Amino acid sequence: MGGVSPEQQLVLRTSVDLPEAVELDLMGRYVGALPSINLDAHLSLDVRLGWSPRTNLEVVVAGHDLLAGQHTESRVPHLPTQALDPRRCVRVELQWRPGVGSTR
Repeated sequence: MGGVSPEQQLVLRTSVDLPEAVELDLMGRYVGALPSINLDAHLSLDVRLGWSPRTNLEVVVAGHDLLAGQHTESRVPHLPTQALDPRRCVRVELQWRPGVGSTR
C-alpha cells in the first residue's frame, strides 16, 4: 500500500475509420489512487477527429483530458513539490504533406 504505482489502471482505446475520409480515435484511462504520495484516482478521456479531404491534406480536432479539470497525475516521491499536472486542452491542426498525391 505504500508503493508509487497504483494498484488499478485501465486503458481503453479505439480507432474507427468513418465514411468520407474521417477518422475517430478515443482513449479513456482510469488510474487508481496513491495515498502514499497523496494522489487521488482520476479518469481521463482523449478524443481525436481527423478528416482528409485530399491525400496530402488532413484537418484534425483533438482534445486531451476532457473529463476533468486540472489534476495531479504523478509526483516524485522524494521531491513532493514536483508534480505533473496536465490541463484540459483542445487543439486544431492543419497538416499538409507536399509531394504526396493530391487526389483521393
